[in-house]
Amino acid sequence: MSEANERDLADMLESLTGRRELVEGFERVRVAAGTELFLAGDPVGCLVLVVAGRCRVELALGDQEGARESGPGAILGDVSFLDGGLATATVTAISDLEVVQLTRDHFAVLRVRSPGVAAAVMRGVTRSLASRLRRATDSMEAATTGLVTPIA
Repeated sequence: MSEANERDLADMLESLTGRRELVEGFERVRVAAGTELFLAGDPVGCLVLVVAGRCRVELALGDQEGARESGPGAILGDVSFLDGGLATATVTAISDLEVVQLTRDHFAVLRVRSPGVAAAVMRGVTRSLASRLRRATDSMEAATTGLVTPIA
Protein backbone atom coordinates (compact mmCIF):
# COMPACT_ATOMS: atom_id res chain seq x y z
CA MET A 1 0.00 0.00 0.00
CA SER A 2 1.41 3.39 -0.84
CA GLU A 3 2.12 5.80 2.01
CA ALA A 4 -0.69 8.07 0.72
CA ASN A 5 -3.23 5.23 0.78
CA GLU A 6 -2.04 4.10 4.23
CA ARG A 7 -2.50 7.67 5.47
CA ASP A 8 -5.99 7.93 3.87
CA LEU A 9 -7.06 4.74 5.62
CA ALA A 10 -5.54 5.76 8.93
CA ASP A 11 -7.28 9.15 8.69
CA MET A 12 -10.59 7.47 7.87
CA LEU A 13 -10.34 5.14 10.85
CA GLU A 14 -9.16 7.96 13.09
CA SER A 15 -12.27 9.94 12.18
CA LEU A 16 -14.35 6.96 13.29
CA THR A 17 -12.55 6.31 16.56
CA GLY A 18 -15.06 8.43 18.38
CA ARG A 19 -17.74 6.02 17.23
CA ARG A 20 -18.34 3.75 20.18
CA GLU A 21 -19.48 0.87 17.96
CA LEU A 22 -16.21 0.76 16.06
CA VAL A 23 -14.00 1.17 19.10
CA GLU A 24 -15.79 -1.71 20.85
CA GLY A 25 -15.41 -3.90 17.78
CA PHE A 26 -11.66 -3.59 17.43
CA GLU A 27 -9.32 -5.42 19.77
CA ARG A 28 -5.85 -3.92 20.36
CA VAL A 29 -3.04 -6.45 20.19
CA ARG A 30 0.72 -6.11 20.64
CA VAL A 31 2.86 -8.40 18.50
CA ALA A 32 6.56 -9.07 19.19
CA ALA A 33 9.13 -8.69 16.41
CA GLY A 34 9.64 -12.00 14.60
CA THR A 35 6.10 -13.25 15.29
CA GLU A 36 4.06 -14.52 12.35
CA LEU A 37 0.60 -12.92 12.30
CA PHE A 38 -0.67 -15.10 9.46
CA LEU A 39 0.66 -18.07 7.53
CA ALA A 40 -0.36 -18.44 3.88
CA GLY A 41 -2.99 -21.15 3.66
CA ASP A 42 -4.19 -20.82 7.27
CA PRO A 43 -7.59 -19.46 8.34
CA VAL A 44 -7.58 -15.80 9.38
CA GLY A 45 -11.04 -14.71 10.57
CA CYS A 46 -10.26 -11.05 11.24
CA LEU A 47 -9.28 -7.79 9.62
CA VAL A 48 -6.05 -6.28 10.99
CA LEU A 49 -4.99 -2.64 10.88
CA VAL A 50 -1.35 -1.84 11.69
CA VAL A 51 -1.23 1.04 14.17
CA ALA A 52 2.53 1.08 14.83
CA GLY A 53 5.57 -0.88 13.65
CA ARG A 54 6.52 -2.67 10.42
CA CYS A 55 5.74 -6.09 9.02
CA ARG A 56 6.77 -8.17 6.02
CA VAL A 57 4.05 -9.53 3.73
CA GLU A 58 5.17 -12.50 1.61
CA LEU A 59 3.01 -13.81 -1.21
CA ALA A 60 3.57 -17.19 -2.83
CA LEU A 61 3.10 -16.62 -6.56
CA GLY A 62 3.39 -20.02 -8.17
CA ASP A 63 7.10 -20.80 -8.31
CA GLN A 64 8.05 -17.22 -7.36
CA GLU A 65 7.57 -15.18 -4.23
CA GLY A 66 6.76 -11.52 -3.84
CA ALA A 67 7.39 -9.57 -0.65
CA ARG A 68 6.71 -6.07 0.60
CA GLU A 69 6.94 -4.17 3.84
CA SER A 70 3.92 -2.50 5.41
CA GLY A 71 3.54 -0.10 8.28
CA PRO A 72 1.02 2.09 10.08
CA GLY A 73 -2.31 2.26 8.24
CA ALA A 74 -1.79 -1.03 6.38
CA ILE A 75 -4.74 -3.41 6.27
CA LEU A 76 -3.91 -7.12 6.58
CA GLY A 77 -6.16 -10.14 6.18
CA ASP A 78 -8.56 -8.24 3.95
CA VAL A 79 -8.99 -10.92 1.29
CA SER A 80 -9.81 -13.60 3.86
CA PHE A 81 -12.01 -11.15 5.74
CA LEU A 82 -14.11 -10.61 2.63
CA ASP A 83 -14.37 -14.13 1.27
CA GLY A 84 -13.87 -16.29 4.36
CA GLY A 85 -11.02 -18.09 2.62
CA LEU A 86 -7.51 -18.87 3.80
CA ALA A 87 -4.67 -16.38 4.13
CA THR A 88 -3.07 -15.50 0.79
CA ALA A 89 0.19 -14.34 2.40
CA THR A 90 2.50 -14.94 5.32
CA VAL A 91 2.81 -11.82 7.48
CA THR A 92 5.70 -11.47 9.94
CA ALA A 93 6.38 -8.62 12.37
CA ILE A 94 9.71 -6.97 11.48
CA SER A 95 9.55 -4.79 14.59
CA ASP A 96 7.24 -4.84 17.57
CA LEU A 97 3.77 -4.09 16.25
CA GLU A 98 0.61 -2.62 17.62
CA VAL A 99 -2.45 -3.68 15.65
CA VAL A 100 -6.19 -3.55 15.99
CA GLN A 101 -8.31 -6.49 14.88
CA LEU A 102 -11.94 -6.70 13.82
CA THR A 103 -13.41 -10.22 13.71
CA ARG A 104 -15.88 -11.25 11.03
CA ASP A 105 -18.45 -12.01 13.76
CA HIS A 106 -18.21 -8.51 15.22
CA PHE A 107 -18.36 -7.00 11.75
CA ALA A 108 -21.64 -8.87 11.14
CA VAL A 109 -23.06 -7.25 14.29
CA LEU A 110 -21.67 -3.87 13.24
CA ARG A 111 -23.41 -4.13 9.84
CA VAL A 112 -26.77 -4.42 11.61
CA ARG A 113 -26.24 -1.95 14.46
CA SER A 114 -24.15 0.69 12.65
CA PRO A 115 -24.38 0.29 8.88
CA GLY A 116 -22.62 3.63 8.27
CA VAL A 117 -19.59 2.56 10.29
CA ALA A 118 -19.55 -0.85 8.58
CA ALA A 119 -19.72 0.88 5.19
CA ALA A 120 -16.76 3.12 6.12
CA VAL A 121 -14.72 0.04 7.09
CA MET A 122 -15.61 -1.61 3.77
CA ARG A 123 -14.63 1.53 1.83
CA GLY A 124 -11.20 1.40 3.50
CA VAL A 125 -10.83 -2.30 2.66
CA THR A 126 -11.96 -1.70 -0.92
CA ARG A 127 -9.47 1.16 -1.42
CA SER A 128 -6.68 -1.02 -0.02
CA LEU A 129 -7.51 -3.90 -2.37
CA ALA A 130 -7.93 -1.59 -5.38
CA SER A 131 -4.55 0.00 -4.70
CA ARG A 132 -2.84 -3.40 -4.53
CA LEU A 133 -4.60 -4.54 -7.71
CA ARG A 134 -3.44 -1.43 -9.57
CA ARG A 135 0.16 -1.98 -8.43
CA ALA A 136 0.01 -5.64 -9.47
CA THR A 137 -1.41 -4.69 -12.88
CA ASP A 138 1.29 -2.05 -13.38
CA SER A 139 3.98 -4.59 -12.42
CA MET A 140 2.58 -7.18 -14.83
CA GLU A 141 2.44 -4.64 -17.66
CA ALA A 142 6.01 -3.54 -16.98
CA ALA A 143 7.25 -7.13 -16.82
CA THR A 144 5.57 -8.15 -20.08
CA THR A 145 6.29 -5.03 -22.16
CA GLY A 146 7.97 -6.18 -25.33
CA LEU A 147 7.36 -9.87 -24.65
CA VAL A 148 4.05 -10.06 -26.48
CA THR A 149 3.84 -9.31 -30.17
CA PRO A 150 0.52 -7.76 -31.22
CA ILE A 151 -1.40 -9.66 -33.87
CA ALA A 152 -1.88 -7.55 -36.97
